[in-house]
Amino acid sequence: MSRESAQYASALSSKLSVNSIPQLVVLDRYGNYVTNDAKAQVANVAQDIGGSRQLIQSWKNFEAVPIENANLGMMSSLFSKMKKGYNYVTGTAADDKDRNDADGALSAAANRGGSDLNAFIILSFFQEATDRLKKHPNDDHRKNLVKPLNESANSDYIVPVPLELHRQCLLKEQLSALDDTVSKVSEEKSISVTAKEIQEYLRSLGAKDFTNITSNEETQKKLLDSMSEMNEAARVAFARSVLWSEISWIKQEAKLVNGFVDYTQVKRKLYQSEDGIEIDRSAILEFCGLCTAAVKLPEVEAHLQSGRDVFAVDNSEMLVDERSTPPQRVLQLQQMMLCAIGFEPKFGGEELHRVMIQDTHGERDVELEGSLTSFLMNMQAAAKKAMVEGINEGLSDMKDGGVTKVVSVQYSEKTMIRTSNGEEVSVGDAPPSHARMEQQSDEHQREQLLMAAKAASLQHSIVDELSSMEESQRNSELSKAKEAHESFVQKAMALPPGLERVAFLQNVSSEEQRLLLIHKLWESKMGSA
Repeated sequence: MSRESAQYASALSSKLSVNSIPQLVVLDRYGNYVTNDAKAQVANVAQDIGGSRQLIQSWKNFEAVPIENANLGMMSSLFSKMKKGYNYVTGTAADDKDRNDADGALSAAANRGGSDLNAFIILSFFQEATDRLKKHPNDDHRKNLVKPLNESANSDYIVPVPLELHRQCLLKEQLSALDDTVSKVSEEKSISVTAKEIQEYLRSLGAKDFTNITSNEETQKKLLDSMSEMNEAARVAFARSVLWSEISWIKQEAKLVNGFVDYTQVKRKLYQSEDGIEIDRSAILEFCGLCTAAVKLPEVEAHLQSGRDVFAVDNSEMLVDERSTPPQRVLQLQQMMLCAIGFEPKFGGEELHRVMIQDTHGERDVELEGSLTSFLMNMQAAAKKAMVEGINEGLSDMKDGGVTKVVSVQYSEKTMIRTSNGEEVSVGDAPPSHARMEQQSDEHQREQLLMAAKAASLQHSIVDELSSMEESQRNSELSKAKEAHESFVQKAMALPPGLERVAFLQNVSSEEQRLLLIHKLWESKMGSA
């Protein structure tokens, strides 16, 4: 390859966010951009003729954009995928004050007229699209989210459609909201404007270019806030849509005694260890995003707490055995999302673990690390919240028509004694006061901070000691540390999860701990150098 060709290839790879080889990018016949995530999409419909046809049709139906506009950072859920994959991080919905502020911005933009009328239309569209996405998927959408496993045989056994078709369904919902908004405003304001024109302004807005939209800074801020709110609603709607199709499929499968499914025996094609497929970066981002968004859904929070079906119309349906615990329900949610990205859950979990512990040789993927960290923290928080709320619910009979709710429990244990003058009095330890509990909490925090400071001091002293050594001495020490690290990892992974592995970790000698710390600190130092 010539120097000029290499430069062109590098620029094209950067423009299309090519992060690994091989990567499949889809363009239309005019060279316009459709998606750079086709590899994962194709993997999801492997050996599925019907799904493959639907995927190809979805590419044809997609409104492609010129390559130079492909990565302008526009709304991830509307006209193009945001750069570097679907890293969904959910937040909170807008409150009444936010909605009133948006209404005020709408009125102000409409009254100013001129180019600000475009801002009025865009804000109206964001509101309409957000409202629709919060109700997605409705009954009409749901019939398109599953399909027969074998369409030619008229099978009653259904499987979820590929993830790309979920996105296409959301895209159509947003485009429909745009068409309806433009038609309504055009009629009310007696103006001539098309949805295609507004799409161009939306692309500009994605690049924070407010030309021909508005020069008012307050309106500009409201536009960006409203766009973020709509994107957030789209992320959550995507998770709800995928979860609905996965639950619809899993209800067909026989459950084990513990209420779980043996995913190795299902009819649906899922990647297993013998297939020789490794989980890639885009699939991990997809999985983390789906799980992180799903646990924020109100219906999922209720399910994690009680075990009721996520999409039950009443309180009688159960998705899992009612004896399951919130952590088990969180685990089952993760298993369904691993199925959604095409992996048998046990194998998918092993692949995630492999990625988490693999040596990256100092080459950090900040986005991937951030997604995995956010995923782990959100799963732990969801399980903890469900357990706490489940306990609180158990202290009330109000759901059963009662009027009693336990709001506090006070400990008391009194002993009767007789004084020297014959009088009987009660004595006993009172429960710790709230002030005392707060004091203990503060003391605990101070202890934690002191420990952290000591740990930081120790780490600095080890790094300083290594840096001051002669090169030969330092290399010898680092070699021993590396050997200790490799031996430790090998021994730990050879043990099954549980008490045996815990006992091994608890009995690591102080010298081995020192060598492990040396290896970790020096690797971190080299990686950040």
